[in-house]
Amino acid sequence: MKTRRVCSLISAMLFIALMVAGCAGVTPAPEATSLSMVTVSDIHSNILPYETKVEKDGEKVEVVVGGMDRIAALAETQEGLADGSLLVSGGDNLMGFFYKTFDGVPEIESMNMAGYDITCLGNHEFDLGTEACGKAMKNAEFDIVSSNLTVTEPGLASLVKPYVIKETAGVTI
Repeated sequence: MKTRRVCSLISAMLFIALMVAGCAGVTPAPEATSLSMVTVSDIHSNILPYETKVEKDGEKVEVVVGGMDRIAALAETQEGLADGSLLVSGGDNLMGFFYKTFDGVPEIESMNMAGYDITCLGNHEFDLGTEACGKAMKNAEFDIVSSNLTVTEPGLASLVKPYVIKETAGVTI
């Protein structure tokens, strides 16, 4: 539960930072520009969907969770509804057996295919150490950000930026 709160806090801070940066000294967007930001966190290597039960209105109901194809479909739908869009992860994309067995390649490659723009590093990216994290993240075709880490492992340090500036639909964020 604590990890979820931290990831939610990181996602919220990223969103606020993106919005504040987008307002600082940039030309205003054209009239009627709509933007969409899809944020995801805590994938925990669940790139395939699975069924689980959750409590809703006092009773257990089955829901489908996870699945990079579902994330990609949502992002594509939002992209079609807005003038500009971003797909962002708050971290904890990598975890467990899948990460350990395949070095994070399926997770990062599926994020590439889904069209991610930015990801933060979560605590689970470091479950196998900084070298393993760097090995996985070197496959990323999206920006990797963290402003509260000092990364000393050279392979990973070269990939992580303290911030990024994005432009979508003529709006700088």
